[in-house]
Amino acid sequence: MRLSILVALSAFCGLASALAAEEHEGIPFPRVGKIAPRQATDINGSNWSVGAETMDRDFTSYDNWKEYLGPIYEGGGQARLMGGVPTSGEARDAWAKWVRANVERYKEVIREWEVWNEPNYRVPAADYARLLILTAETVRCVQPDSVILAMSLGSGVDYKYADKVLAILAEQDKVQLVGQVTYHRHRPNPDPDEPERELEKVVAKYSDRIVIRQGEAGCPSQWCEKRALNRHHWTELTQSKHVLRRLLADLGRGRESSVFGIVDMKYPDEMNRKGLLLARDDLTVERPKQAYYAVQNLASVFDDRLERIRDYPVRMPDDLPLTVFGYEHRASGGQVVTVWFHNAIPSDSNAKTPVDLTFARGRFTDPVYVDLRTGHVYEVPEANREQEGMVHRFKAVPCYDSPILIADKQTLFIAP
Repeated sequence: MRLSILVALSAFCGLASALAAEEHEGIPFPRVGKIAPRQATDINGSNWSVGAETMDRDFTSYDNWKEYLGPIYEGGGQARLMGGVPTSGEARDAWAKWVRANVERYKEVIREWEVWNEPNYRVPAADYARLLILTAETVRCVQPDSVILAMSLGSGVDYKYADKVLAILAEQDKVQLVGQVTYHRHRPNPDPDEPERELEKVVAKYSDRIVIRQGEAGCPSQWCEKRALNRHHWTELTQSKHVLRRLLADLGRGRESSVFGIVDMKYPDEMNRKGLLLARDDLTVERPKQAYYAVQNLASVFDDRLERIRDYPVRMPDDLPLTVFGYEHRASGGQVVTVWFHNAIPSDSNAKTPVDLTFARGRFTDPVYVDLRTGHVYEVPEANREQEGMVHRFKAVPCYDSPILIADKQTLFIAP
């Protein structure tokens, strides 16, 4: 059982950003600086969060004392990971008391509450809908302005399960209890989003108010035998590319997004290496990974100063599998454009392909090129750009399977 606590990420600060190998190869532009990390207090709002999952499992060794446990209440859902939901009257009453106590304690610092973890794998839709209603109404009694996050669907994004749950809520006139529908998405190539689009269609049948949020995404930084995205030769480099593509694909499609997770997690049988921080076997932090700095750069650039441009026309070669999204700086009108190759699992190669890009409604006073993974900022030479009114042409832009930016310089915080 869990109410998932999402730790808001504005920017990671306090550690020197020093990647072991910061590549400039394939970028023939003059370097002008680097994205400056920003304090969380300097950022008013952000699309990003990073989960602090499984903390409760590490204070003691569960294997050492689990044999002494049995369900406290008949129909309580089992005292184990992947257990069921409380179904008996006594167990449901105890659950409601536990929820109320948690909300009373944390209501001044937590406003969003996610109910259960991946119930579609093991909990019948009717049982989950009943638990969701009970939980949401209990939370609202204590914290009327709370936001209830429902479903937390497993990585397949089971939109049919969501449809069943929402139909039950609609029959009881309880859809208004749900503020967001969340899902998890662990897949080798982070870009395709067919099931997410189906989920959006399902939710739209019941409400135009409910927000879709991606609540758990990421990949390991090395080979793992078990759990999501196992048995693939992941590296810290491919992890950093993966997380950037996942989060920026969500942002470009209008979805809030979260990283799984802040630090490597020591499961009983294996270290889960999906963290942004590399953990030792004793659970202490050895150092930040490349993905840590990549997400730091992302959070420093993409906050609520930027607004997504829903229709951003771009001309580019038809044979190149590029993803392009545009954003406008609310105060200055300057733009930030994200570009990356989306057709494959992130690779260990940083080879760049020069691409000509034309933005029909561009606004760039002083355009710069940014490799978001490393944070390096480069001047775009006059020989590589042309402008006719709002039409901006950029020639031979170095693109690869990690997001780069063409950005108006004034939209960025740049350090030497």
